[in-house]
Amino acid sequence: MRGAIVASLILLGLCGPAAADMVTFRDAERSVAFSYDDKLWHPSDQPNPKLIIRIERRLLDGKPMAICQLRALKSDYATAIEGRVHEEREQIVSRLVHSTDRPDLEVVSSESSDVTVGSQPMIELRHLVKDRSINWPFGGTFLMLYTVRAGEEIMLQCDHVGPFERPPEKEGFAESEMRAVMKTLRFDE
Repeated sequence: MRGAIVASLILLGLCGPAAADMVTFRDAERSVAFSYDDKLWHPSDQPNPKLIIRIERRLLDGKPMAICQLRALKSDYATAIEGRVHEEREQIVSRLVHSTDRPDLEVVSSESSDVTVGSQPMIELRHLVKDRSINWPFGGTFLMLYTVRAGEEIMLQCDHVGPFERPPEKEGFAESEMRAVMKTLRFDE
């Protein structure tokens, strides 16, 4: 009897879901890296010179469910706030939130906090918007990690467009997967 139970457990282990195959993307120029499960996320084949990398999580029908992208932009603004990211959080968050200002979108909630990745000061932002033309909570969830380093604005942003749950504090499935990617972000010192 004991042998049959052990055999059953071994078979269950073999038939269960495979462990995640983590792939690490590294941008050597900026010494930044993040990892993702390549069974869930796939690099986008849409070329965009403004992005360092974009990965997508697709539904079975092939439609994108969530997108994460790493961006870097040299700017005078980055040079002006270098070393003061946490002190400038309010202004930075206002700038990021209002970059998506559109009359058809209503802001449901925006939350930000100071975080540190390694020794790199960053701002974490969670921003929810609702489509005003639809009568139920359909819109976008945006998770962002933003910092300034060597005169560049660096941001890992993950987006999910679709229905989201009320209350806004509650995380949905797509948001949990996006946050899992964002938690792997790191900077080489």
